Amino acid sequence: MVKLYQSAAALCLVAGLVGCGPAEISAPIGEEAAVVQSVPALPVSDYALIDAASRLSFVSIKAGDIVETHRFDRISGDVSGDGTGRLVVDLASVNTAVDIRNERMREVFFETATYPEAIITTSINPSTFEALAIGERVEQELEASLSLHGVELPMYTTIAVTRLDETTVSVDSTAPVPVAAADFDLAAGIETLREMAGLDGITPASLVTFSLVYEAI
Repeated sequence: MVKLYQSAAALCLVAGLVGCGPAEISAPIGEEAAVVQSVPALPVSDYALIDAASRLSFVSIKAGDIVETHRFDRISGDVSGDGTGRLVVDLASVNTAVDIRNERMREVFFETATYPEAIITTSINPSTFEALAIGERVEQELEASLSLHGVELPMYTTIAVTRLDETTVSVDSTAPVPVAAADFDLAAGIETLREMAGLDGITPASLVTFSLVYEAI
């Protein structure tokens, strides 16, 4: 019975139910009352991206069936207390593990001299995550806006938010997010890259994944 009491109290704390807590749940007479330790709610404040703990990657396919994974080494961002989120990608930090390809991606494909950044903006409901227990995860559909190469378009995906500790959360893609080059006026750059590399073809779309860690500030 004590275990049943402990479980019920813990569930009340995690769910954040009004009027539900140790004072409202009585242990059976003659048995020792459980000691319940509450988990603080996530702070309602601004959150900053921890760049070193975060990752934004994309996949390219060339010559029909050669799949390669790349990443961006410099990203920054924040989420304000009202749920407004912004992620900035330094396109010059593209890392394909090949120096000459990095240079071509910067200069020919992304044209970073003119378009140095990709910016993702979104808005979430902070109350959805305030009651998360440490280690608990919740999924949420997300609508965002991606500004890339002078074009801004809506994007749709599902994210998984996990509370890591009292002030830190991770935000992860639950599935790769497709991005078509033609949608962002990048098709010509794809063709130029293909010619420079002497390839039969480069698939004109990419799949993007991310794992982002934010800390309350």
